[in-house]
Amino acid sequence: MGQKTHHKVTGMSTMRWLLLGLLLVLSLQGCAEQRTGDSQRAADQWLQPTLSLMRSGVVTRLEIIYLPKWIETPVPVLPRQLEGAGYYRISIEHFDESKLKRDLLSVLESSDMKQATAPDWEPDCRWGCVFYNQAGVRVLGMYFDAAGVKGWIGKTPVTLRRRFGKLAIVRLLESRCSSLWE
Repeated sequence: MGQKTHHKVTGMSTMRWLLLGLLLVLSLQGCAEQRTGDSQRAADQWLQPTLSLMRSGVVTRLEIIYLPKWIETPVPVLPRQLEGAGYYRISIEHFDESKLKRDLLSVLESSDMKQATAPDWEPDCRWGCVFYNQAGVRVLGMYFDAAGVKGWIGKTPVTLRRRFGKLAIVRLLESRCSSLWE
């Protein structure tokens, strides 16, 4: 009988240790998620100047450039090359008053992209957004590959934050513009 009590006490002790271990694991996971969220917010600081510029009202015109992926090139298309060789162009003269401005701000603010770690990579740019001020001076350029997983915002290389999918900004451009040339 004494032995059963001993096992019962040991069983209770084991249960306590398991519960303590589970609580420790859950608290560590919570701390890790908090650190990930904090580091993600800190990492997104590179995007703040772009958001501020777009909110400021300085941008009055947007030019969207598209080079279809069925047009083959021997080397990846760089941003400046896309501007010169764009197959389709759409110009939005009153960008500051457009719904597209609100939509672009929304997808940038809910950023599904992160700053790329390898700045020497060159995506095959097929989408471009060039923003101009009232004087017609270029103030910002954004460029993305056809797959919608990497590109440039200004001089910052960007990539999709998750493993699969497409950047929300590329999905937005496709939904708004593709029907114009298909």
